Amino acid sequence: MIETYESKDPAFKAGAVDHIALDVTDIDTAYNFAKAKGFTILGDEIAELPFWSKGIKCFNIEGPNREKIEFCQIL
Repeated sequence: MIETYESKDPAFKAGAVDHIALDVTDIDTAYNFAKAKGFTILGDEIAELPFWSKGIKCFNIEGPNREKIEFCQIL
């Protein structure tokens, strides 16, 4: 699945991507791995949001071009 959404402030330049989302089956393991590897984690902790039928847990890291890479577990 590829998640996309419209930004209210688009950059209007080539290569401008706000974020990509990757589904994971174990958000805690993914978070701990990203933290241990020294990735820049955006935010203080794993977030819980009311998407899908039972919600999601997610976190973002900063990618190599300063884009956000979201790791998401559908509950």
